[in-house]
Amino acid sequence: MRLRFWSDARHKFELPLEVEDESADFPDPQESPLCDLSLFDGLMLATFGGASEPHQLIVFGYIKLLQWKPAEVFEELSHESLKTLMARLERDLQDFFAPHDWIVRESLKKLKELVQNGTGVGATLLRDNYTSKAALGTRSYSAKCRQNITNWWVSVERRVKSDLAKKGGAF
Repeated sequence: MRLRFWSDARHKFELPLEVEDESADFPDPQESPLCDLSLFDGLMLATFGGASEPHQLIVFGYIKLLQWKPAEVFEELSHESLKTLMARLERDLQDFFAPHDWIVRESLKKLKELVQNGTGVGATLLRDNYTSKAALGTRSYSAKCRQNITNWWVSVERRVKSDLAKKGGAF
């Protein structure tokens, strides 16, 4: 399992720790930092509850939240169904965000319903969404597919920022 989340953005949700608490004890470095859970919950709901395609949301989860590279998503996940990827993404995010895994569960509810509702969306492989016309296995094919993956997560990010701006929020 690869969990490289928030290497550069985690500070946005952390509350500053005081050097000492009231009893002059220093904070335990093993304790996770305090987070603004309402901000985290709002961002997760805005992201995964919005109007983006399931394959785009799944890719966004892997690239922006779990810090995978587009090439890694292409190489390791292309052959998986969206239903399988959804379950895996949910597990990985819940593991990472424990003890706040309930936020992940609630945020992913709409996406989970989309890929498990029996309409065939869940059976679709991630690679079925690629738009490359090049021959499978060629450099041109893999480059175009990696570009598709990048376009998908950027599309989700733009939509979330736009949605939040309309509501008066900022990211």
